[in-house]
Amino acid sequence: MKASAETADLMLKRDQAAHLSALAEARKQEESLMKALGVEKECISSVAADSMLADAHEMVRDALRKLLDSEAKLYAAEASRFHRAAERKLREVEAREADLSRHMTAFKTE
Repeated sequence: MKASAETADLMLKRDQAAHLSALAEARKQEESLMKALGVEKECISSVAADSMLADAHEMVRDALRKLLDSEAKLYAAEASRFHRAAERKLREVEAREADLSRHMTAFKTE
């Protein structure tokens, strides 16, 4: 009976050792999975950040396009204003020239 008790005790200790070994292996696997999950989360964050950065670059490009369009419109409006002012001055000069020409003709006829 003593031998069977010792055998049972040895089997219990062997089972406990196997259980501890399996538990240690499970903990290692858990740590490995947690690390893998962390890496995966970092990758997802990196992809999200890259996407946000790409969106930001697109917004900057759109803003620059709008700025260039508005500057072009501003320059066109200024050019049009200067053109109208130049035409007005030209008409004034032509009117003065015609007036002077009439005065010269009147002076010559006197």
